[in-house]
Amino acid sequence: MKEKPLKGKVILADNAYFSEDNLQAAKKKEMEAIIPDEQFRNRDEDLKDGKRRIGKEQFDARHFKYVKKENYYICPNGKHLVFKSKVKLNRNEGNKYQSRVSDCSGCPYVLKCLKTKKNEKKYRTLYIPIRRYEENLSQKMREKIDKPKYKELYSKRLGIIEPVFANITYCKGMNYFTLRTQQKVMIQWLLYCLVHNISKCNMLEKMKVMGRENI
Repeated sequence: MKEKPLKGKVILADNAYFSEDNLQAAKKKEMEAIIPDEQFRNRDEDLKDGKRRIGKEQFDARHFKYVKKENYYICPNGKHLVFKSKVKLNRNEGNKYQSRVSDCSGCPYVLKCLKTKKNEKKYRTLYIPIRRYEENLSQKMREKIDKPKYKELYSKRLGIIEPVFANITYCKGMNYFTLRTQQKVMIQWLLYCLVHNISKCNMLEKMKVMGRENI
């Protein structure tokens, strides 16, 4: 058995697995991870109805300038977001910065910066993950996943994994595990995967037979 069986392989995972720890772990194992962040769809140029999102992009951390000495951020309108507290969000720990309501009232960029209801107080918060690694792979992944090459690569995940889940849960009837303890659950899962793979092999054999009959 190979020491690193996944070395050089490409991993396609949904945004539930997006975290700095997961990206760092994939790099350590010498795998290329393609994992979009939670805002990936919001940055997409095409809406579901086909309308373009150009001019409707929302401001993110890249649009704010950090002042290290006083530990605050400057927004695109020149207002300050001051440090509030340390928080845990999206499986990461980070620092929370916040603007004043008076700074955001009447701001020309309010539609590009805030997502609030009419009667809610309007202020901007900024979440900055605390860096525990020398390299920030989360930010690199955000920039990487927006490129057409990786968008196309990630789109293949839908056709690769979703039919497997559909077959095992709907066709094979495994909507939940009936055993307890991690070891027993893993055995049950592997047995269902085995049945799934056997059914695929049988289907391929039938297709080959049908193909030969049509020649």
